[in-house]
Amino acid sequence: MAFTSDLTIAEGIATIRLSGELDAVTAPDFHRTIVSVAALAVHRLVISMHELTYISSAGLRSLVF
Repeated sequence: MAFTSDLTIAEGIATIRLSGELDAVTAPDFHRTIVSVAALAVHRLVISMHELTYISSAGLRSLVF
């Protein structure tokens, strides 16, 4: 399954919805999304991972970042 990360921002809350496989190939895409959110003036970040089918150590590293 292809990896997707969808970002929405509403009322100071950034929500990133992840689906598919977060692995060494797709982790850089997720990392870029996290970096872009960090530059915004949001009060809260929600990461929804209930649609992930797989996460590798590289994906976990992006989450820790």
